[in-house]
Parts: sequence; structure tokens; C-alpha cells
Amino acid sequence: YDEKLVSQQQSHKNHQIDKMQRSIVNRALSLTLLTSLLTVLSAFRNTFKVCKPNMGVLRCEQTIGDLNLEEMFDVFEAADMSVASSEIPKGQPGSEFSPSKCVGSSEPFGFFDPAGFSTDLSEDQFKLYQEAEIKHGRVSMLAFVGIVVGELINPLFDGRISGPAIYQFQQADAILPLFWVGVLTLIAQLEGNSIVNSWQPLEETMKEPMGIAKLKSSHIPGDLKFDPLGLKPKTADGFKVMKTKELNNGRLAMIAVAGIVAQELVTNNSIF
Repeated sequence: YDEKLVSQQQSHKNHQIDKMQRSIVNRALSLTLLTSLLTVLSAFRNTFKVCKPNMGVLRCEQTIGDLNLEEMFDVFEAADMSVASSEIPKGQPGSEFSPSKCVGSSEPFGFFDPAGFSTDLSEDQFKLYQEAEIKHGRVSMLAFVGIVVGELINPLFDGRISGPAIYQFQQADAILPLFWVGVLTLIAQLEGNSIVNSWQPLEETMKEPMGIAKLKSSHIPGDLKFDPLGLKPKTADGFKVMKTKELNNGRLAMIAVAGIVAQELVTNNSIF
């Protein structure tokens, strides 16, 4: 009877702890969502109308985000001009940019684009594509290392996490309910730093014909201003070679991680 009573008390205690942890997680999530909402509202605070009473009549003043009919025609005209300028045939003045001459082309494939994603692509849009490719490649390289370490060594949580790597995040979250909050916070910090330092300010985006954000003209795709070991080559040719190696390793890692995830989902067994 005493053992049964102790077991019931322990079960009740565990239930209370679990309830408290869920409450903390819910509050943290609510705070995160509220912070994100306030950030968005503050970013677009200049796009709303400001209304002030004047002699008993409520009058609204235009702000930067408002467009009257004349301004709207100006936007359309600027968009038409930008499309016309992007249709300059290759080899003519004004068409100096060529994706085939950018970082990432290497033997044995050379400039490999069978689907034609880079055809008639502006330099700004190409930089966005390359920024995304570099970022996905870096995440995949880290993911591959994480898969190998997680399945072979398993150094975290006193070895309580085991099995295929695709299920280890769920195990970590079960052991430490706030684990995913820490991961999202780290991702938000990295992405926020990238948005602030790599992308054009909101004021410049609002002046774009289509209102679509671009990378800063001075930004080099993938440059996080992070080189604690001083590995960045001093010459332009050396930098191009290193960036091409990073892109190729990232591409290989994306294919490898996709294959590992698919095999573990099918077999439900660890690769390593």
C-alpha cells in the first residue's frame, strides 16, 4: 500500500511539473509571437495614414506609404522601364552581367543550368538565388556533421538520445521542453542579423517598382562578416576559388542529407 501511495504521489508530482513546463513554453511562445508582431508593426509604422482633427473635421495626412493616382502611374511607368531595361539582348551595351561568369561554375560541368533558372535573370535576382544556395549548403554541411556525431558519439543529454538522427530532435525536445525555443531563438538571431546587414533598408524597398526587397548592392552573397580564423583569401582569384569550393561542398551536402533522411524514413534505421 505504501509503494502504491508513493507511486501515486510521484505521478501527481510529475504531472504538476509537466503542466508547469507546458505553461512556460506557452508563455514563451506567446511572448515570441507578440515580439514578432510588434516588430512588423514598427517596421511598417510609416505606411499608415495619420488622422488629426482640424476645426472639428477629421483630416488625414498622407505618409510615405500612401499612393495617390499620379504616384501610382509613376510606379507603373518605372516598372515598365525596368522591364524594358532587363530585356537588353546579350552582347549589347548594358548587358555586362552574365551568370556563367559568376562564382560557382567549375569542372567537370562548367556552368550547369539545364532548367534555365538563370536565363534572362537580373544581377540582383541572381544574387538572391546564390545567397539562398550558399545558406542551404551551409545548413546541409552542418546537418551532415550533426547526423554523424549524433548517431556515432551522441555526446548530449548523458547518452539518453539514440536511434536514427531524424528522430533525435524530438527526443531532445521531450527531455528539455524549451529546447526548440532555444533553436528558434538562435535561428532568429542569425536571420535577423542577415536582414539588418545584408538586405536593403525598408525605405529603399518601398521605392522599388514592385516593392520587392533586394540585397544591398555592396553585399557579397554568403558574406556574414564572420571569419575568426582569417581564412578569407586576400586576392580576388583566391576568394573565387574558395567560394566555388564552398558551393560545391554545400551542393554535395544537400544531396547527401536528402538521401540520408529518405533512407532513414524508409528503413527506420540509423545510417551510421
